[in-house]
Amino acid sequence: MRKFLIIQMIMNLIIVLSVFSQEPISDPENTITLKGRVLSEDSSAVDFAYVIAQEVVSGKVCNYTFSSDKGYFSLDLVSKNDSVVLTFSRLGYVKKELTVHSNNDSLLVVLSMDSSNFLKEVKVIPDVITSSEDSDTISYFANSFIDGTESNVEDLLEKMPGFSINNETGEIKYQGKTIKKILLDGDDLTGTNYKVISKNLSADLIEEIEVLKNFSDLRLLKGIKKSEDVAINLKIKDELKSPFFGNAKLGGGTNSRYSGDADILSYNKAMKLYFIASANNTGYDLESYDLETYMDINMAEYKGFFGSSEILEGRLEAPPFFPEDKFTFHQGQFLSNTMLVNLSERSSLRSTSTFYNNDINFNFRDSINYLIDEENFFIFEQERLQNIKPLEFFQGIEYTSQLSKKEDLKAKIQFRKSIEDISSINLNSFNTIEDQMLVQKDLLYSNVSYQRQLNSKWVFTTEVEGNFDNLTEEISIQNDQLDIVDSSLQQKSSQALYNVGATSSFIGLLKNNWQTNLSVSFIHSSSQIDIGDGQDFFYPSSELTVNNSSVETEILKRFKNHKVFFRPKFKNLNYTKDGSNYSNFLVEPQIGAVFKDKFFQNLNAEMKVLGHREFNLLEPTQLLSTSLLIDNRTTATYQAEVEDLVKRDVIAANIALSDMNNTFISGSLEAGLVRAENELFSRISFEDEIVSIEYSQADNVEQSFFSSSLDKYWPSIKSTFKFIYEYKTSSTPLVIEDIEASSILSQKALSFTSGSSLTSSINLSLGVKYNSILNIWGERDVRMTYNNYNSKLNLKFLPRTLFSFEFMSLHFQNLQDGFNPILNSLVRTESENGKFTFELRANNILNNNNLAVNNIELTSFSANIFPLMNNFYLFSIKYSF
Repeated sequence: MRKFLIIQMIMNLIIVLSVFSQEPISDPENTITLKGRVLSEDSSAVDFAYVIAQEVVSGKVCNYTFSSDKGYFSLDLVSKNDSVVLTFSRLGYVKKELTVHSNNDSLLVVLSMDSSNFLKEVKVIPDVITSSEDSDTISYFANSFIDGTESNVEDLLEKMPGFSINNETGEIKYQGKTIKKILLDGDDLTGTNYKVISKNLSADLIEEIEVLKNFSDLRLLKGIKKSEDVAINLKIKDELKSPFFGNAKLGGGTNSRYSGDADILSYNKAMKLYFIASANNTGYDLESYDLETYMDINMAEYKGFFGSSEILEGRLEAPPFFPEDKFTFHQGQFLSNTMLVNLSERSSLRSTSTFYNNDINFNFRDSINYLIDEENFFIFEQERLQNIKPLEFFQGIEYTSQLSKKEDLKAKIQFRKSIEDISSINLNSFNTIEDQMLVQKDLLYSNVSYQRQLNSKWVFTTEVEGNFDNLTEEISIQNDQLDIVDSSLQQKSSQALYNVGATSSFIGLLKNNWQTNLSVSFIHSSSQIDIGDGQDFFYPSSELTVNNSSVETEILKRFKNHKVFFRPKFKNLNYTKDGSNYSNFLVEPQIGAVFKDKFFQNLNAEMKVLGHREFNLLEPTQLLSTSLLIDNRTTATYQAEVEDLVKRDVIAANIALSDMNNTFISGSLEAGLVRAENELFSRISFEDEIVSIEYSQADNVEQSFFSSSLDKYWPSIKSTFKFIYEYKTSSTPLVIEDIEASSILSQKALSFTSGSSLTSSINLSLGVKYNSILNIWGERDVRMTYNNYNSKLNLKFLPRTLFSFEFMSLHFQNLQDGFNPILNSLVRTESENGKFTFELRANNILNNNNLAVNNIELTSFSANIFPLMNNFYLFSIKYSF
């Protein structure tokens, strides 16, 4: 692991040195200076435009620069020709080329950048947003929402209308649509895994937040296929942009607590870099780069690749009532370095490296009453102590090249290695059980894609992908009542999976707003799973090989702002499971429509309706017939047939309403229904102290969901009111000790948050969330209801000084003493020049040491006590440069 890290650091150093060591002008006699200014159509300055000078015949790059905040640029170059070609590019504007004669020593070039290609006219709306909602870009002023308590981009976006953030996954949505990417001044540094920016980049660096509707990073498809994706572009404050700028923060406190963070950016002529370093033992999880999700997103494009799935489930998790850092005790480090290097005008290289190391201690006490029937039950009372040591390394390299005006090429390779060592001690009145788990995973993924524009209406694309996935899991359980180690309490598993796929597509425009897409793809996948007793693999290997051939076509018709589409997919599956051959020919239709209109002059409405059917194989681990250890007291057995494919029928609808020009209102509605056949369901039985789960396939599994949100922003008090309602329900068969019935699970959540500037010195925010979980199985009816309360009071009575008090509490309605409060406070002051920030943070002032929770499930009733992070004070200094 350390060798990988050293090699990567050397690679990054070579790239950085190559950028900063560009040869200077070495022929002063033949040097010419080209000066100019870049303007938009309304004669306003265009900042940070990329300006490249090339020789006319050879195309060799002579020099390059960026325009200043006033739009000015200056280029010193040596050219033996009479003229050079200047190319100007900037996010939101059409790339433009100009041939300039070099008869004079210096000349002035004034350009008008045409923005009518894919971004509409920018209109000025003071104080809040800088562009009309009718355009493809909506730009928000960050200062309209910042109150001084924000630590990262996520904190800022949560206060803005239209945005919602999933605190568990980090997924960001705007008006119900998932954000695809986050750009930094127009450049994509992190790809689909934008958590590295949203959770780490300091909010005080941001000048504007641009929402890019109909975003597409495929240059050749613009004007042919209109994208429905949404992205965010973060514009850094102009006065901060320099070769190196950012923040460094260091803190120490009581109870040996410490924290250190640094986020550094570099804006160079040919390179943009974002570096993160973080370490703490204050409870905050450092893993902001979601490697698992990142790899899954890349490989999900085919929806036919096999991925390994972990068998062991012994990790303890904090309850979802408070932020995770209030329960778990982290002590680790996280490093991330992302750089985008412009190798030339037409090619770039992106490199991403991350290193994550942590030491997590978690413990709680629980009393579990397993309900078998009205007369029979057994009780576990235990204390569980667990230590988890995850170690992860990720390296990704992506090369992009514009081969010509009509050809693009992209190639990338990604590698991830992770090791997780988990030790647990389970103490109860009968015995002491210790278990040791080791999980190791290696993942290699590569992709090459090529696009060619055949003419003004047709584009051809082809793509080849491949990956290798290897997962090894070991578990050993030691019971102090046994004199010798029982081999049945040891297990070792190994999963090796290979995937390779290729697809080719023709995308084009037909007559009268008709669009079509024809894709042909082939995927070959294989997996091998071995199970053993911890020493050797004595069970026969489980092998699965799949050849997936498919043809997919799309017919789309546009009617002004509306469109309807039909997208059938014809798929032929040929697969072999442990020597037996199977074949299926499948049809997966998809139909949908998008309607856009405007009501009451200012209210923009968009509705999307979608219905589709899909067939999928079960995961390779779900096709095993061997009894498997899941944790120290649970075993699982699968009774599934490989030929019984999972069929899902999905109907979903989304409605988005917004008026960001006048009333600053944003709302969305989402609803959907999923019906599935051959989904897995559980058969649960109890044998002494062991819980046995047998998974079988069922034909009557249903899920439905509904969510709605409404945001309203008041510029006068710099406050956003947010209302969210979510409802989910599912119906799945469940068998407990030979008693079979449908398990109907319903979950409801209602939340309201608001903030307001009571005076110029006082800001108050409030939040309430109501949660209800109801599970019905036969005649058994269990319910859990709880409320979350959050409030924050910010006081600014002194210049450059902030006093902040945060109160959060949890109340269980079915517990007599179910009220659990936490109080935090913060004092922050800045130096007069703004370079230094001094901060004193108090965690858990009330010193509430434990959280008592009752949890009712269909098979058990439990009373849990979770320890909370104890009281500590942390003093830190941040330096901005």
